[in-house]
Order: sequence, then structure tokens, then C-alpha cells
Amino acid sequence: MTIHELKEKFLKKKSYPPHDFNQLLDFARNLYLLNELPLRDYRDVVRDLETAGAISPTSLEKTLLENTTSAL
Repeated sequence: MTIHELKEKFLKKKSYPPHDFNQLLDFARNLYLLNELPLRDYRDVVRDLETAGAISPTSLEKTLLENTTSAL
């Protein structure tokens, strides 16, 4: 699945366009957890979204923690 295909699926399901790549990443994760997106497609689209600038919540949390501890 491509980012474009994921955007189209998002638009059909939500009736509004995604705000950013992070929102698409969350949507892809939900589709995968609901078995609506095969693992291979999930991995491909997550890789593409992260390359485009999406940040997963766990990566964001890790970055925030590293920045907090380095400031101390």
C-alpha cells in the first residue's frame, strides 16, 4: 500500500483529509490492529511515512525523555 492509497482510504473512512503524516501513521496502525491491513503493507507504509517525517508516539516519547534527561 502506498501513502496515496492510505490517504484515499482515510478520506473514505473519515470523510475528511488527514492533517499530517502522523495522523496517517496512527490510521495505518489501527487498520493493522483491526486486521484490515496486512503486515507487509503495514511495514511498507510505516517505512514510507517515517521517511516522509511521521513520528510514532513511542519514538516521540523516547526523544522527549532523552531531551529531558540531557537537560538535567
